Amino acid sequence: MFSDAKSHMLYKLRNAMICEFPSPHIYLESVFPPEFYEKLETLFPDESAFLKIHETGVVAKGVYDERHIFQFSKKNIEKLPITHRHFWHSFSEWIMGNDLMMELYQKFLPYLHLHPILKDRQDNVQLYSDAKLAYDLTNYSIGPHTDHPSRLISFIYYMPEDDNKEQYGTSFYVPKDPNFTCSGGPHHDRSLFDSVYTAPYRKNSMIVFFKTANSFHGVDPIREKRLLRRSIQYVARIGS
Repeated sequence: MFSDAKSHMLYKLRNAMICEFPSPHIYLESVFPPEFYEKLETLFPDESAFLKIHETGVVAKGVYDERHIFQFSKKNIEKLPITHRHFWHSFSEWIMGNDLMMELYQKFLPYLHLHPILKDRQDNVQLYSDAKLAYDLTNYSIGPHTDHPSRLISFIYYMPEDDNKEQYGTSFYVPKDPNFTCSGGPHHDRSLFDSVYTAPYRKNSMIVFFKTANSFHGVDPIREKRLLRRSIQYVARIGS
């Protein structure tokens, strides 16, 4: 099952066209075979396995309280029901493995010069990756930002309950001031930007994007009641 799923995703990724405006990104649909997606849905951990993001120390208490995460680690996976453990051990080893990271790196290789750190240093790049499961609740939003300078490539894999909430995908923005850029860090006032594209929040779909000084993205406020916005989130980072 895993071999077929990995090959299916790589076929999609290798043959996908990169959209260059406002920054390099790819939107993929039918990322995995239907039976593998069904497995992901069936074995998605119960909400009790997740932590509020502030409980991980990534942000302060009271910030993004609607976001909950399950970080892939041996310790966390061992706490899952025994019927879930083998699947998520295997999945986490693959998603955080070198093979997938290098596939993504090679895909975006022509754009390394656009990265704030790598524009002057493109040889001997050291990378590492991490990934997590996430779900967001009603009222979650995140303002336009370009991500931390250490990030190189990110993807968000969508797992909605149905395909009737497409508007809740990741949005891409352009500043109203055409000269404004950001090397990374702060989240900006939404009113200073125009939304140019929202990746549809559909089952078994994925948005992949490359970090630049104008890769502004975010999520507009989620107003849907009783929404559980599920995803798998991945980041390839530049090592020191």
